[in-house]
Amino acid sequence: MGSCVLQKDCCIFALMKNKIIITILTLCICSCQYKSSHTSCNTPQGSVVQEIKLISTTPVKNQGKSPLCWAYAMLATMESEHIMKGDSVNLSVAYIARMMLQEKAVEYYFSKGTKPISMRGMAPMLIHYINKYGIVPYDSYEDKKDIDMRVLCRKVEFLCRNAIAQQIGIEKLKSRLNRLFDDEMGYMPAKTVYMLGAEYTPEEFANSVCFPGEYEMLTSFTHHPFGERFALETPDNQNQEVFLNVPIDQLMQYIRNAISHGHPVCWEGDISEEGFRHPRHGFVDVLPSQLPTTQASRQREFESLRTTDDHVMEIIGMISKNHRNYYVCRNSWGNHWGKAGHICLSEDYLRLKTIAAVISKEALK
Repeated sequence: MGSCVLQKDCCIFALMKNKIIITILTLCICSCQYKSSHTSCNTPQGSVVQEIKLISTTPVKNQGKSPLCWAYAMLATMESEHIMKGDSVNLSVAYIARMMLQEKAVEYYFSKGTKPISMRGMAPMLIHYINKYGIVPYDSYEDKKDIDMRVLCRKVEFLCRNAIAQQIGIEKLKSRLNRLFDDEMGYMPAKTVYMLGAEYTPEEFANSVCFPGEYEMLTSFTHHPFGERFALETPDNQNQEVFLNVPIDQLMQYIRNAISHGHPVCWEGDISEEGFRHPRHGFVDVLPSQLPTTQASRQREFESLRTTDDHVMEIIGMISKNHRNYYVCRNSWGNHWGKAGHICLSEDYLRLKTIAAVISKEALK
């Protein structure tokens, strides 16, 4: 029974990869017909795709009205990493969101309402929550499509303010929170979950999904020494996660090598650029005035607050077109955004606008 399920999942992922390839090829053909003075990826004639490398993935999801892109992208990266190894997992963002909300509510209670509840974060936070609370399969605890996490956060704060006024203590607070979460997010699964005929607790299942130290967190800025780790000074780094600081040329080499060897990359960066908000046929590039993209220019963008930690996506492939590299990113805004949920960022865009990247250490060997 388990092998049949796994075989079926592998067939689904293979079909999805073929569908993505068709989408990307269509995207490339369309871009050849577009003329632009500021995106060198779109040449009017003679645009040639030399090579396409794509990684098999699970279906594109939709984060809806939530700031949980960091959780969706990091879970997607883990899912793709498992597919590469011949395994198949589809993981629940809702479970992580629920555990996070409960933790933030307790912090809000003890701070007497001085520590606002925020669902924003960075990709390493997802690993922190998995290590702490475990994880369950998507089918065990699915996302409710119509939930507005911002509204739910306000409801949690309101509940906590009443709890603070009544001084009810943690156990009663958690009981009230669980009733709220059950109503808004759906009932939690049983204490054990089933996967391919085996029974797991969320913590046990997490150990099969992500073992400690499996991923490396990387960044590239010159206000800290290269080769050292530091906590990125971004508002979303709520847990003060530390990143290994490497030169941008080395970071890009790590990303290229990972994709070339079938490993996904969890990418964090700035999407406030005009090119991202209004992509031309699914391709995004920097402006001519932003070239060349160097270590010094990315540092200027960061220190002038023009590069901010806006969004997280999974890099699942690379296109070589007209002797330039573009990176295929899987977003979490549903299939109707971009090209079936995907977009291509130029190498210059990544060099200039990357905040951080999370990559399997196996891909860095």
